[in-house]
Amino acid sequence: MNWKSTHLLLSKTTKKWDIVYPLLDDLCDDYGCYGANNFCRINDRSICEYLEGFVPKSQEEGNFQNWTSGCIRRTQLDCQKGEKFMELEGVKLPDLLEFWVSNDP
Repeated sequence: MNWKSTHLLLSKTTKKWDIVYPLLDDLCDDYGCYGANNFCRINDRSICEYLEGFVPKSQEEGNFQNWTSGCIRRTQLDCQKGEKFMELEGVKLPDLLEFWVSNDP
């Protein structure tokens, strides 16, 4: 799936890629559209949230509620200061799909 929510499906009969436009149950079903280091909460006023300690990679995009560039750390990671992984609750993880990768040009 690309950032425009377009899926490509390989036809077994024609051996060509067909474009499929999915209907999403909610905006958060489009995984990856918010970039790295942020997440989606459909019930909140602002759909996209940044992880603690992160800021939008592109402030201009953030001003227009476009988060496709993702986020970057506000400060350098320093494990000596006791920084650690944080647990996020109430977020949906991506569905695991089986797919084939083709090395054909």
